[in-house]
Formats: sequence, C-alpha cells, structure tokens
Amino acid sequence: MRNFILLILLIALFSCNQKFNKELWDERVDIGNYPNRKVMLDDLIENHLLKGLTYEQITDSLGTPDGMVNDTLFYNIDLDYGSDIDPVYGKNLLIYLDEDCKVTGFKVDEWKHN
Repeated sequence: MRNFILLILLIALFSCNQKFNKELWDERVDIGNYPNRKVMLDDLIENHLLKGLTYEQITDSLGTPDGMVNDTLFYNIDLDYGSDIDPVYGKNLLIYLDEDCKVTGFKVDEWKHN
C-alpha cells in the first residue's frame, strides 16, 4: 500500500512540470486557451528564456505572441472565464525587450477579478 501511495505521489509530482516543447506550447483548444503552457512554464523560464535573445529567436521558439504593448510581449499561460463571458483569472508571461528588440527580462503576471 505504501508503494502504491508513493507511486501516485511521484506521478503527480512529475505531471506538474513538463519540459518545454514548441508544438505543445502552441497547441490551443480555444481562443486564448493553451492547456500545456502552465506545466511548461517553469522549464521555459529556467532553461530557455535568456537575456539577450532577439525578438526573432523568441518568436521562433514561442510562436507569435498573444499581444505586444510598447516593448513588452505577452503570452497567455492560463485563462479562466468562470461562468461568465469575461475572464475572472489570468496568468501571462511578459517578456521585456530593449530598443534593439533583445530580451532584457521577463515576469509572470497573475491577476484575478472578484
């Protein structure tokens, strides 16, 4: 019984994080809803988003951003509409570019409406 519980815990642990994969990153099931991005986010940030990458390198790896405001790209990570037409929760990856279109930094922005 103890081995079974340990196995379940290990499966749960490894299913929470997944290595970045461009094809799975781009998979979309609905407008703005990408089911694989949440589980790849940690690996993406730790191993693939490096300062100094160009806009072209970022879009080659991550595809077209979901939006761009000034010098900031954003990619939808998670979006929840609850039971309404307007979103009630969101998580976005923001990637900051300098005047030469090179990455200067990034952050994960999470918001929630009550």
